[in-house]
Amino acid sequence: MKNGKIHISIVNLINGNFASATVLISFGAVLAKTSPLQLVAMAILEITIFACNEHLGVRIYKAADIGGSMFLHTFGAYFGLGVAYMLYRKDIIGNNKEGSNYHSDIFAMIVSYRELDNLSVVSPNVGTIFLWMFWPSFNSAMAVGNEQHRSVINTFVALLACCVITFCHFFTC
Repeated sequence: MKNGKIHISIVNLINGNFASATVLISFGAVLAKTSPLQLVAMAILEITIFACNEHLGVRIYKAADIGGSMFLHTFGAYFGLGVAYMLYRKDIIGNNKEGSNYHSDIFAMIVSYRELDNLSVVSPNVGTIFLWMFWPSFNSAMAVGNEQHRSVINTFVALLACCVITFCHFFTC
């Protein structure tokens, strides 16, 4: 805040995207175990701790984390596992409500399988489409010049390779 005004730059928006990616990673660990209100509380707490953790690591300790593997992915994964551990109760093991359903699968951004004439078919969903649209720009946001173009191309090639390998594995197993 400067002179009573909030200034928003592209760097602020990109950092916001990184913070939201951390929350999305954590959602995977607590999916089907939390209510929407618990997810909102978790997200608010996680964003705060993420910002403090990143500030400490990048500004104080001068740690380099170009791809976000430490501060983004690892933090999100362990935060989600910590929340899942805190929410764990032995008395609900085997409960019919603990598990996924159509809506949670769509929200979770995972690929769902369905039987069609004894042939399993992979049905793409919202999450897959979202990642294809968002991930190249997400990966290349902080790069400059030719690095940005290479980052977008490398991301598309990696996404294509993942899809081809998954398709081959799915139909050969």
